[in-house]
Amino acid sequence: MSRKRKSAIDLWDESGRNVPKPIEVVEEEMREPEPEPQGEPDDMDDIEDDDDSEDEDDNRRYNQTCVTPLIADLAQALYKGLLVAGDNSREKTIDSISTSDFIKKPQYVEFLDRLLELYHSGVPPRIKWDDKQLICRRGPDSYSNYYSAVNIDGIEYRPGNIVMMPAGETKKEPQPEFPHSVRDSEEPVTAGNLFWFAKILSIERDNNSIHVQWLTHSSKTILGDLGHPQELFLTDQCGKVDLTSIIGKCPCERFEGGKRPLANGDHNFQAYNFFYSMTYDIKDAVFRDITDSENDPIENKRRPNSCLLCMKRRDAEEEGRSVANYRRRRFSGVVALEMELRGKVYHVHDVVFAQSNKDDGPCLIGKILRFEEEGGTVHLQLFGRINDRIRRSDNLVANKYEEQHLFFTDEEVEVEDSSILDKAFVCVKGGVSSLKSWLSASPNHFYITKHADTLTDGLEKGLLRRIGSEEFEVCSLCIKDRKQEIQDFKNWESGPNYNKLRVFDPFVGCGAFALAACEAGNMELTHAIDIVKSATDTLRRNSPDTTVYNQCSNKMLEYAVKKQTDFGWMNNLEDITTTENLPPPPTSQDVDCIISGFPCQSHSSLNQNKGTSASQALNELLLNTLSWVDLIRPNYVLFENVKGFVEHEVAAVRVSRYVTRGGIKRGGIKLLCRALICMGYQIRFGLLQAACYGAPQSRKRFFLWGAKSGLVLPEFPIRTHNFNNVTLEIAFESGDIVNPRQPRIGDAPRPFVTVKDAISDLPSWDWKNPHKKIRRTVGDREDREERMNMGIEEYGETEWWCGRNNMGFAHQPRSAFQARCRRQQTFASQHITMQYSDHIYEIVCNIPFGKNSNYKNLNNKTVLWQYQFSNAQSSVGKHGYRNELFQRLDADGYFNTIVTNIGPTAKQSKVLHPWCKRVCTVREWARGQGFPDDFTFVAHDKKVLSMHKLIGNAVPWPLGEALGRELLKARYKQVGSCREWQSRVSGSPEREYKNNGTDGCSGYLTRFESSRASSWPRFHVATPSPAPASRD
Repeated sequence: MSRKRKSAIDLWDESGRNVPKPIEVVEEEMREPEPEPQGEPDDMDDIEDDDDSEDEDDNRRYNQTCVTPLIADLAQALYKGLLVAGDNSREKTIDSISTSDFIKKPQYVEFLDRLLELYHSGVPPRIKWDDKQLICRRGPDSYSNYYSAVNIDGIEYRPGNIVMMPAGETKKEPQPEFPHSVRDSEEPVTAGNLFWFAKILSIERDNNSIHVQWLTHSSKTILGDLGHPQELFLTDQCGKVDLTSIIGKCPCERFEGGKRPLANGDHNFQAYNFFYSMTYDIKDAVFRDITDSENDPIENKRRPNSCLLCMKRRDAEEEGRSVANYRRRRFSGVVALEMELRGKVYHVHDVVFAQSNKDDGPCLIGKILRFEEEGGTVHLQLFGRINDRIRRSDNLVANKYEEQHLFFTDEEVEVEDSSILDKAFVCVKGGVSSLKSWLSASPNHFYITKHADTLTDGLEKGLLRRIGSEEFEVCSLCIKDRKQEIQDFKNWESGPNYNKLRVFDPFVGCGAFALAACEAGNMELTHAIDIVKSATDTLRRNSPDTTVYNQCSNKMLEYAVKKQTDFGWMNNLEDITTTENLPPPPTSQDVDCIISGFPCQSHSSLNQNKGTSASQALNELLLNTLSWVDLIRPNYVLFENVKGFVEHEVAAVRVSRYVTRGGIKRGGIKLLCRALICMGYQIRFGLLQAACYGAPQSRKRFFLWGAKSGLVLPEFPIRTHNFNNVTLEIAFESGDIVNPRQPRIGDAPRPFVTVKDAISDLPSWDWKNPHKKIRRTVGDREDREERMNMGIEEYGETEWWCGRNNMGFAHQPRSAFQARCRRQQTFASQHITMQYSDHIYEIVCNIPFGKNSNYKNLNNKTVLWQYQFSNAQSSVGKHGYRNELFQRLDADGYFNTIVTNIGPTAKQSKVLHPWCKRVCTVREWARGQGFPDDFTFVAHDKKVLSMHKLIGNAVPWPLGEALGRELLKARYKQVGSCREWQSRVSGSPEREYKNNGTDGCSGYLTRFESSRASSWPRFHVATPSPAPASRD
């Protein structure tokens, strides 16, 4: 048998088992102090963009921030010096006045004073019942006597009325203090701080109570101080309230989704009026359209205790407890046991995901053999992953769907029923008409070709045998339904009403975010803007059909507004580099969706220029992005930013170069949400981890979906890859915690993509060691000869890079990730590194191979040391001599967050190749972000650093694809043909809101006239106690 030729990866594997230990430093001055780290991030795996080296020319070219009048109104108290483009004499909504100015209005102040007077009066209410209003007596179907109305202090209250009551204590905050008047309070007083709001669903006489649906004041949502004082949001929460807690009817009107009251008091809308048009999902901080069940939760008016919200809450509580319900059902004449868990029904022969107990493993995939109802367990017959076998072999080739390729085994396992996560769908290859269509339809679709006795046998050569369709039995009912769903989707895609969405990105960079989402979501990037020449040249190279504008987005917005309106005239705008006239700007008729990662450097936790004027200009580009949304009003928006954006404080004051104080906590998110709500968009946001979606790096980023009222709001994608190094919570001072996709150990079907999975097929090569500090030895010559025999060439500097531009691949794809990246590419392009000093080359060439080896392994080669290696006064010394300096990547680990400034001595310095004597190349960093290999980067200034910036600023391609698929799903749900989507929202474009008088302001309050107390709205008096029932 011929001996297998060694490869560079083999050397890494060997060194990984025997990593050289750092030699102890004897000299006193070389010992490593351990000061408390200061100013460094908690998790160096998730380091954010630290681009201090961004060209000042790029920052200076961002002109005065240009905004539309609506965004200028919203930002007037937070930002100064904005350039407003458009006609500011338009009819204004209530959003045109700031909160601080509104709460000073005499009408509003007198309204609050009257409420406080009633609160402190202490007169008990007079409650009267009229038996003519009795609609349901206590009996087998009713727990109480229900009435259609009750009279309190001469005012009639009916279901549908919205009432106010003094705020009580909750788990999130104590009961507020109630001043005797607004003037007596040192803090600003608003109705939202002192009172609760609820819609009456039913009235019970037995215990003098009402069953209510809670509304939440905008200031009690994540909007906080940036919420409008008059805006309420419906919730899906309900509860009982004592009639004595009611302080009066609330003058509240429901508006259609996307509509806002006018500032000039249309429909008698005064300062003491309130309105609502959306639901606030407290669990996930989602603002969305009101569903039919939320609009009218009592299905049967003759049975007022049939509250849909109560049923929903009980179902949610049961789901949270992960309690499985078993029942027997007849299938084809046979009675069989089925299990319902978290809203899904499971049968024998269904394939499922089950949570794994392994700390580092993906979930189990198994076919249900039987249920043990008494013990609460499920018996599974396990599947193995072909991908695990390919990882262990040098001569197997992977295709792009290899992660969905399983083998069946006879191995069984018994798991708790609560560990079942979801359904999977497995077919035998040849059992579907198109395997590609089957696998691309869902990440939960798999196929099998082989069978093994055990999972271990399946990883060994020769122990797998082919399996036919007749040998693999599945639940015919579920697989039939699944295939029908796929067919329905195909019919929709090929139907006359299906069109590609046209996408616009005002801060496109190299286009990765939009292009990846378009590729998976069947959209097309039609228009894009970027100020950086290398970015626009790169986009033109890779997306030649896109209309690209190399210009400042502020100038483009001003240009677009003046082109689309009669307000002013402006000559054609020129390309910022070539001075050629630009094409016409995008209009609302050209764009269906805006996808954008607005500039993020100023939000980064490591950007040392946060307080500079250039950084402030970048902060304000959020307003410019929102202004594009206001101008175009697309159907959907998708935004991305760094994790640090969630901490961004607006209106903060800079006290030094690195320190800001004051400002509104999490003001960036709040302003973003407030503006989109004002424009009629439903929104959901959260942090996502790219490694959970197939990117080979740890990268947490902020994302926000927006959808016009009446459209289906896209979800965030379900995790496909197991990755445990994640905390994705966003906590607000309101007590709301946003955590849409928090991973758990062993809950995703695929292992995370490793560095080796990502780059092992790219050719290995070394930097040429200059040997300026240490002479070449016999050992060095033997090592070089051995590496040459393994095909590892040595390259020095050429032109403006180091290495070779185009090289053949080292071998066939050995992971699905490699196959997806390569597509039809036959060579590795731009497999080059930056040029460094001879000292850097020599240090890197002497760092030993092995997991996480770094500069500390040079203790026996002190001649190579740099100043920061040992001096306690250096930046590295002051921060505890962090390990990441000159650190090698772990081939079986993942890339740290890829940023724009990466290098052996940068803040992101874990950059050394696992088995080559160099740093990673442009193509390897691109693989780390999931770029396809045929994506070419253009450096206008002939600097590799410019390519690094394009890559570091990008959204990982696999995550962009996952988000694009969710938008496609939302569009499919919109047409109503998806069998899993059961409820239509009441605010859809096909249905008009009908105000039947039960929730309008008519009849709730008399008109407000401050000149006479008798004309005040008629409230009955509520005593300070008892407080209303807890809303928790």
